[in-house]
Formats: sequence, C-alpha cells, structure tokens
Amino acid sequence: MTSMRWVAVIAVLAIGCGRQTVEPAADTALAGLSVTQWTDKTEVFAEYPPLIVGQTSRFAIHLTRLDSFKAVTEGHVEVRLSGGGGPPEVFGVKAPSRPGIFGLDVKPLHGGTREMAIALHLTGLDDEHRVGPVTVYGDQAAARAAEGTESGAAEGISFLKEQQWALDFGTAIVGNASVRESVRVPAQIVARPGGAADVVAPIDGRLIRVLDAPLGTAVAQGQELARLIPPPSSPGEAPQLQQARAETASTLQLAARDRERAERLVTAGAARRRTGR
Repeated sequence: MTSMRWVAVIAVLAIGCGRQTVEPAADTALAGLSVTQWTDKTEVFAEYPPLIVGQTSRFAIHLTRLDSFKAVTEGHVEVRLSGGGGPPEVFGVKAPSRPGIFGLDVKPLHGGTREMAIALHLTGLDDEHRVGPVTVYGDQAAARAAEGTESGAAEGISFLKEQQWALDFGTAIVGNASVRESVRVPAQIVARPGGAADVVAPIDGRLIRVLDAPLGTAVAQGQELARLIPPPSSPGEAPQLQQARAETASTLQLAARDRERAERLVTAGAARRRTGR
C-alpha cells in the first residue's frame, strides 16, 4: 500500500516537472492598404494586406466601367509584379466573386520593391492600371516594422462601391473643365421675410379682375392690382342693375357694329372720313 502512494507522488512530480507547451499568441493583423486609380475606360479600387514573401495576401479588387459607372460583372483580372531584380509574377482570377468585386490571392516569391499592375481582360474591353512601386517584405516582422510608413486608407466618409453602383453616381479626377452656365432644377420662389403684405378689400363685392403678375414683380403706389364690383345697396336693386347692364352691353354692341360699317364704307370710298373740330 505504501509503495503505491510513492508511485502516485512520483507520477505527479513527473507531470509538474515536465515541459509545458504554450501556443504562441497570434499576431494582430497588419493594417491593410488600398489604391484607387482611373483610366479612360475603368476605375479600380483595390484593398489588400501588405505583401510578404511566401505568404498569401487576399486582394479585393473593385472594378467600375466609366461609360456607365456600373460594376464590371465578368472578365479575367490579373495582378502583376515585376522589376526589383526579380522575375515577373502574375496572379489571376477568371471571374468576379460577386458583381464588380474580384477576389484573388497573391503569393509573391521575390522580395524588394516591385512594380504592381492590375489588368482587366474582357470581351471588347482590355485595360491596365499601373499601380506603381510596392514593397514585398521578407517576413512579417519586416512588414510590422514598416507599418505606418505606407499609405493606407485615408480617413473620410465611407461610401462603398456597392452603394455607388446602386445609384446614379460617378467619380472622376479633379481638374479644370468647362461647366454649364445654368442647371435646370425644381424650385419655389417665396417672398423674403417681411417682404410680403396682405391686401384687404375695404368693401364686400365680386372680384372681376386681378393683376396677372409673377411673384416678386415690383408695383407702384396707386397701381391697380384688382377690380371689385360692390354689391347693390338693397336686394331689390339687383334686377334693375342687371337690366341696365344688359341694355348697356347691347348699346355697346350696336355701336361697335356701326363703327365697323362706317370704316368699311370709308375704306371702299363710298363715304368720307369725318374729322372733329
């Protein structure tokens, strides 16, 4: 019984003195890089982590057609690395992961400063974006030491390409150009504060005429803006007024006909024009 206890103690000591294997903590991800470029055919926006020899960097390449500002929905995309004393390296993908976005893996085998280009091959459309020099680090420690020296995504308002493609939206490089002198937009003209006044009729009546003028037209003191017919002083006067109005209208009509007849006779030479003294 005593010997069994010693065996148990020895086993515990052996476990306690044994070497314990601890998994190293995973490094935090390196800050990503991005690039935006235009040609006369397409716009490219690419996001990718720093390039490290022998390690895979996942590229998310967004491509937009500039003739419609819509996503490129098909085609073959390549990322090319050249120069820097190493042989050219080409990495490609045959189709977008989803409309407008090409996801591809870049695993460089040669370090140093390399020239990077992104090429699109599509039926009726071949285009190349020369991104310029990029650094391919020898290991992750070198990439970590250089972190912050390369330009990453600039701070600003986030407006994703997926959001842009869903709208009537386009982008372009800022430059000198001619613009239209005017743009037609819906608008409403309102009087400035304190620039409006209410015109109140001093008597009751029927409105028969209103000045047809746009809002904001200048008017002068004493100018007629509206005409109002007052009601009769008593209900019994209404029929008389209507009869007088009808007689006046008839007299005016007959006088107009006589004038037209006289003018025709004068024009034909059958009568002489009378002149007043």
